[in-house]
Amino acid sequence: MLGPLHVHDGTGVRPVTSAASRILLSGLLLRCGQPASVAEMSAWLWGSDTAAPNATVRSYVMRLRRALGAAADTLTSHAGGYVLSTDPRHLDAARFTARRDDGCRAMGAGDWATAGTLLDEALAEWRGDALQDVASDQLHAEHAHRLAEQRAQTEEWRVTAKLHLGRHGELISHLYELVAAYPLRETLTEQLMLALYRNGRRADALETFRATRELLVRELGIEPGPALQDTHRKVLAGDEALLWTAPTAAVAVSRPRNDLPRGLADFTGRDAEVLELTAHARGGGPVATVSVIDGMAGVGKTALAMRVAHQLAPYFPDGQLCLDLHGYTPDQEPLPTAQALHRLLTAVGVPDERVAAGPDDRAAQWRAELADRRVLVVLDNAVDAAQVAPLLVGAPGCHMIVTSRQRLYDLDGAHFLSLDVLDAPDAVDLFVRIAGAGRCAGQTAEAFEVVQACGRLPLAVRIAAARLKHRPTWTIRYLLEQLRDCDLVTEHTDAAIGVSYRHLTGAQRYMFCALGLHPGTDIDLWAAAALAGRPPAPARRALEELVDHHMLEQPLPGRFAFHDVLRGHAGRLAADEGIPRTPALARLRDHYRDTAAAAMDLIHPHEHDLRPRAAASTIAFDGPRAAIGWLDGERYNLIDVARQAVAERQPAWAGMLSNMLWRHLETQAHYEDAVTLHHVALRAATDAGDLPGQGDALRHLGKVYFRLSRLDQSVEHLTAALDIARRTGDRVAEAGALGNLANACAERGQLREALRYHQQSAAIDRGSGDRSSLASVYAGIGTTHARLGEYEEAVRHLRHALELNRANPNHLTEGHAHTALGMVFTRTGDTAQAIEHLRHALDIHRTWGFRAGEANSLTSLGMLYARSGDIDLAADHYERAETLYEEIGNRGRQGHAILGIGYARQLAGDHHRAIERYRDALAIGAEIGDRVLETEALNGAGASLRCLDRLDDALHHHTTALAHATEVGARHEEARAHDGIADIHRRRGEDALARTHWEQALDHYRALGAPEAEAVEKQLAASV
Repeated sequence: MLGPLHVHDGTGVRPVTSAASRILLSGLLLRCGQPASVAEMSAWLWGSDTAAPNATVRSYVMRLRRALGAAADTLTSHAGGYVLSTDPRHLDAARFTARRDDGCRAMGAGDWATAGTLLDEALAEWRGDALQDVASDQLHAEHAHRLAEQRAQTEEWRVTAKLHLGRHGELISHLYELVAAYPLRETLTEQLMLALYRNGRRADALETFRATRELLVRELGIEPGPALQDTHRKVLAGDEALLWTAPTAAVAVSRPRNDLPRGLADFTGRDAEVLELTAHARGGGPVATVSVIDGMAGVGKTALAMRVAHQLAPYFPDGQLCLDLHGYTPDQEPLPTAQALHRLLTAVGVPDERVAAGPDDRAAQWRAELADRRVLVVLDNAVDAAQVAPLLVGAPGCHMIVTSRQRLYDLDGAHFLSLDVLDAPDAVDLFVRIAGAGRCAGQTAEAFEVVQACGRLPLAVRIAAARLKHRPTWTIRYLLEQLRDCDLVTEHTDAAIGVSYRHLTGAQRYMFCALGLHPGTDIDLWAAAALAGRPPAPARRALEELVDHHMLEQPLPGRFAFHDVLRGHAGRLAADEGIPRTPALARLRDHYRDTAAAAMDLIHPHEHDLRPRAAASTIAFDGPRAAIGWLDGERYNLIDVARQAVAERQPAWAGMLSNMLWRHLETQAHYEDAVTLHHVALRAATDAGDLPGQGDALRHLGKVYFRLSRLDQSVEHLTAALDIARRTGDRVAEAGALGNLANACAERGQLREALRYHQQSAAIDRGSGDRSSLASVYAGIGTTHARLGEYEEAVRHLRHALELNRANPNHLTEGHAHTALGMVFTRTGDTAQAIEHLRHALDIHRTWGFRAGEANSLTSLGMLYARSGDIDLAADHYERAETLYEEIGNRGRQGHAILGIGYARQLAGDHHRAIERYRDALAIGAEIGDRVLETEALNGAGASLRCLDRLDDALHHHTTALAHATEVGARHEEARAHDGIADIHRRRGEDALARTHWEQALDHYRALGAPEAEAVEKQLAASV
């Protein structure tokens, strides 16, 4: 990948000609055997702003497998994505990184000859620019720029090593090339000047400086950095200290102090962070640069600091110092400033007797000692800014790296980097490196689960991997069970976290422990205040302070979350701190109940009387969109609190929440979340013997399964709900179950049965006077008549639904009715009315965030544009609808959108592609039992087969469609089938049979008022 993409299969280069295949192959290889999700692969191909259908990505993966030939079995599916398993030694990028790291370690040890050889080998892997023929902006942003920066840095290191070996003469021509390639990298200019000066070319060295300075001033408006200016002054003065002197065995060479601990051999990931920190350190400035790495306990701050320090060591030849400030060392007080300064001064050669007495004098002495030196200082484990500030120096040639569990904002001018947990591929890589590749072979999925269980915290991952390594009989699966059952890493992580906890104030501790009682994933200010029993202002202060201490994370503005390891620690401490659990959880539930009720009243006011009444909400929403946003942001927490309430023997709370939220979860297409919540409510009601509660939960589940096209389950649950409603005499619940059974039957293609259920529901609603529910039922009746091709009845019922809806507006019913009217007018050829209704429906659905309704409107608009001849606009609407349906999990409606795409392709003359899409829709129809969808797909495929003169296949499709359409009473599809069969008989010269089928098609089209009647009349006239 370090140049044009070459794949070697053992006999030669195997071509990968497809641009998409090159992108996917490169992305998967750069994952080094770790899985990539379909969404990530889509971003590689089309960018992060484009969400391609999963099926499209999978088709590209199939092409890549074909391109890989015998190696195709290395590319396998994995948990919603794919993984390409290969030995990193077979990848040039991995070999480059390994040799580069080895060379860096050799430089740190002063072994310049070995370093030069290793860095030569690393750079030999490059054949051009990284990913130069891989056309992916995403991969270039994530990897190519990083690899290019590492290449340039490696070039600098190789030159440094060879300058130490006195090979300045052979470097000059190559350095001229490097300076031309990287004109703004001042280190290369400095190295070229040094090589020229040592080779007796002082004037050329000065000219090199002048050209670089001129470029920096012209392009960036800045002067060269301190290091380059220092080299210029010394060359100008003819300083002999710049000349190289060969070391001799007879002369003892004193070496500058290097206190850096040995770096971790298994250091993994953090490439972006390392590049950011090294770039800052080498950026120079009028004073010493300072980098501050902060993060929670165990996140790897010290490991990162040491990694960066070892890489920077060659640039700070006067010494590399490291001092542990013991800010968070168990059973040890933070190192006093005076002691820290004493140790630093003696480390740079100041005798004990010469160290100044007071802290201020020592700080001044420390700054003076480093004034003319280029020293790297690592101050590890600082407790706060006050401990660190006196240790900072002003010398422009120095750099300081500080690590702390606190954010040290008081250190003015510092560069701050807050370290997060490892991303998943790097966490798995770390686990495998420690546990051993042999122990983990073929168990990538299990290793992924382990690191997720460890919260991807490096400390926890290391502990878990070490456990596996030293227990030969364990498998990764067994380790995972142990982590879940007894939390093997708790003892170690608790010790690290406990020190941070002891540094908190009383208010901070109370909030930390109270949040440990929360069962959800994250929490906002208002819920936290309710849980802790504190007013919002002090609660906010405590939360923000916990973020500064890295005891809380802030994934979004105003939302707070624990790292998984810290969550368990807080939960264990809550009881120890004496926090009253029951009142705290009662306050939390009251807050969620009251706020959810207020939000639902804003979004769906027509159902206000059906929800339990609650106290005033603590949050004042400024409109429906804010209410929807709050419900979306809290839905996981609400479900978790429902589970917790049931576990604590409060089953009514789960039922109340299910009845309150079902409409929101449905309209926002949170179907899987709805299934979870309603099942919790069903179990709670069943355990409590609450028959009406069971009926409610069953009815809600039936509706969700309908949306998910799981029609058998939908009918099963709705039938059970109907039975309970009739047994308990609940007429409102009976009407709701009947209406939803009607929808499920219609989706199955049982349109007459659907009408019967709708009419029974309408009779109950008319008796109760529930005009809002009756409007919804009439919209369903109208839609069913439309699907039957009974357009006059459809229009009458749909318009009546809109009239009823005006008295008690329900935007969902309104959007549904306008979409169905648009479909009817499209079928009857009234384009103006169709556009008016469909655009109005689309506006309603988008305004209220009803994604399924939006997709329905897009599908209907696609049909309208297709019939109007605007094929590109039709295909665009159908494809957007398919994407929406796939995202929300509605297979049936997705099938109808795919039908539309096939129709658009058919109109464009691309019949092979049209047939593919029709068959995709046919497979979905068979999968979910939707006979109408199957019928439409068969007729569509038959039409394209006729265009390809595959008449036998076409006849089979239309004949099967006719049988299905007759069975379910879909008259429009009956007419299409007769029309297609007639055309086939005409082509075969069977005129009498053709006329018979056209006559039957014409009868149906005329009865429906469909515009196709005119074309069939012409065919009949021509056949006489």
